[in-house]
Amino acid sequence: MATDKARITVYLPQDLKDRLAFIAEKDKRSVSVLIEILILEALEAREKGKA
Repeated sequence: MATDKARITVYLPQDLKDRLAFIAEKDKRSVSVLIEILILEALEAREKGKA
């Protein structure tokens, strides 16, 4: 699958990876897409002065 998105590599504790995988499966999305959504939400909150 071709994409124009940049690649990023992150090393996480296994516990955090497992938690993300659980949420992603529950939401029927990939871990990668879930992380993208969480990062966007965090950036938007920070830009609004909430974080």
